[in-house]
Amino acid sequence: MKNIIFITTISLSIFSCGSKKGSWTEEDKKKASDYIKKSEGSLEFLGTSKQDFIDCYLEKVEKKYDDFDESTTDARGTDSLTASCFVEILMKK
Repeated sequence: MKNIIFITTISLSIFSCGSKKGSWTEEDKKKASDYIKKSEGSLEFLGTSKQDFIDCYLEKVEKKYDDFDESTTDARGTDSLTASCFVEILMKK
């Protein structure tokens, strides 16, 4: 019985250290940021609002997905987040 409690406690500790919706690990945040930086040149048309778009996108993707890897498997979902951020940024101008 003590072994089961010990294993359960260790398992919960390990799984609770990972990313989750709204609270990604620093590693997942860095992966997402690096991914955006690769396509940053295509955002130049936003001018001074480029960083606002990036911040918007990172916030939305973190809230929707458990981790960065999950977000990369949902092109339709991430396209929707991209469009949503474009609309938000353009409405501010």
